[in-house]
Amino acid sequence: DSDGKPTTITTTIPLKPSDAGEADYTTTITSDGHTITEVVSHITTTDSDGNTVTYTTTMASFDQVDDGVYTSAPPYSQHQCDNHCDGGRR
Repeated sequence: DSDGKPTTITTTIPLKPSDAGEADYTTTITSDGHTITEVVSHITTTDSDGNTVTYTTTMASFDQVDDGVYTSAPPYSQHQCDNHCDGGRR
């Protein structure tokens, strides 16, 4: 980190996919005395034309940074589809 302290990154990946809505994987980063956990999950569905569409969401939650103050980044979603659409702009 910026003070020369070590940064620890831990990634947990399940051995098989789950239909229970659980995260695909999580990553924990410890740096500068703060712990950041990122949860990555995906949903695969079918659009009205019968095409497969996959949404991948990454959500990062941060630890407590002051008395009663927590920070959290907004979830980031990415839309991916087969070759049938133009980046989701149909």
